Amino acid sequence: MRPTAVNAFTKRERQDRSSLGTPEMLDNGDAMRVRFEIAKRCARDPLPEADARRVKQMRHLAKACLEHWGLADMSDDVVLAASELVTNAILHSHGTEITLLISLQDDDLLRISVHDETPWLPVIRLVDGDAESGRGLQLVEWMTIAHGGAWGTSDGGATTWCTFSIAAERGRW
Repeated sequence: MRPTAVNAFTKRERQDRSSLGTPEMLDNGDAMRVRFEIAKRCARDPLPEADARRVKQMRHLAKACLEHWGLADMSDDVVLAASELVTNAILHSHGTEITLLISLQDDDLLRISVHDETPWLPVIRLVDGDAESGRGLQLVEWMTIAHGGAWGTSDGGATTWCTFSIAAERGRW
């Protein structure tokens, strides 16, 4: 069963879907995966507008999954974490494809995984108070800890993931 918001894109976003793969529900509806293309670029190249819009599209998909699974109360922090992980992948990948996977694991964990073609490990940066960026992974770490989860990497750094405890959230409701 596909979350209804999976197809709820604006006109501009529908035009960009040519490089956005079709979201797939997996594992009897306990996981959603979408692969999308980004422009090949170097670190100094400007970010194409279509790539920047991918973050908004992934937020919509993450929220749709949570609503589909009856976990809408978790959406603020989970959607923010997904947004930060996707943003990092878009900004720092030197490849052309990113995969977002959101899954339920053993009825007590929600896992977000973002896979790109980055050949190095992401790290939490220490930034000064005036910096306009650089806090994404720190936010993900704080949110996951607050929700009884964790974050990390796998596949040599190509996959960054985080988990949220569903059981801890149900105790708050």
